[in-house]
Amino acid sequence: MSLDAASRSTRIRPRYLAALEDDAGVDAFPGSVYERFFLKEYARYLGVEDEPLVSALDERTAPAPSPLQLVGQLQPPRRWVAQLVRVIAAVTLLGLVGYTALHSSAASRSPAETARQKLTQAPAFVHRSHASVGTPHPAVPIKAVIVVRTAVHMEVFVNGEKAVKRTVQPRRMALQVPRVATGDPTLDVTVDDGSAVRLVVNGHLIPTAGEVPFHATFESSYGRTVRL
Repeated sequence: MSLDAASRSTRIRPRYLAALEDDAGVDAFPGSVYERFFLKEYARYLGVEDEPLVSALDERTAPAPSPLQLVGQLQPPRRWVAQLVRVIAAVTLLGLVGYTALHSSAASRSPAETARQKLTQAPAFVHRSHASVGTPHPAVPIKAVIVVRTAVHMEVFVNGEKAVKRTVQPRRMALQVPRVATGDPTLDVTVDDGSAVRLVVNGHLIPTAGEVPFHATFESSYGRTVRL
């Protein structure tokens, strides 16, 4: 039978049937898939078992394994990176040791030491007779700021000694009461009209408005400044 007759029956172009007859290879076809399909259809048309032919074609046209590619040799880490890692590890270790030592020291304190620490670190405004006004700096137990809004007569005594006794014009006054050899540091403030001034002692605002005259005495004792 002719290739034209086979082409009409299989609907495969004669040139592709001729390529199968001549074993022309995959280059004669649009692709390997077409070659395989044409071979199977042509074998069935001729009454030939197609599986051995297709298997042989697959073995012959199987893609070659891709060549192995060499991986470049790994470069050793730079010296400065290793040194940086060691420094970070050492700092972390020292921090852990210090943290452990601190907590061990806190846990080993006696109940008396713990109670004494709590007393010396008590918050502001623990009442004595009126109110305490914070924990002062050890070198200067009492620090006061007086802002005079309007002219007013004022008397201020620091550790019993007169510091101010006159009519004061609007201004800002900063007072520091040092420690004394005997007794406790004291600050005594008297203002004819409390509304005329703003008083801050150790960072705490002392209410003065509405008191005519205003008078207050502050004493520092055992780490606290107390308004008497």
